Amino acid sequence: TKKKLESKQFEIDTATERAEYLNTKVSEYEQQIGSYKEAQQKIIIQQSTIETLERKILSLEKENLEHKTAYQELQLKVDDYNLDESHGRARQELERKRSKFLTEGSLRGSIGSGNHLSALQE
Repeated sequence: TKKKLESKQFEIDTATERAEYLNTKVSEYEQQIGSYKEAQQKIIIQQSTIETLERKILSLEKENLEHKTAYQELQLKVDDYNLDESHGRARQELERKRSKFLTEGSLRGSIGSGNHLSALQE
């Protein structure tokens, strides 16, 4: 009976050790599952953040394109204005030269004909 008792005690000890080992493993797996669930939640949050950022980027790209288009339209208006101004100055310069030429020509003609005093008076 002592041997039976020792044998039974050995079985109990072995079963207890096995139960402790399995409980430890169950706890480890539960922790891993908790970590996996936590990581999965973080991934979901990050995916949501990425989607939000992608929508924001698309919105900003659209706004940027609108601003570029408006800028180009303004630049064309400025170019047109500058061209008009340039033509206006060129016209004025041409008129000034034409007037000067005509004035000098009429003076020369008057001087050549002996009427330089009357030409100067004009």
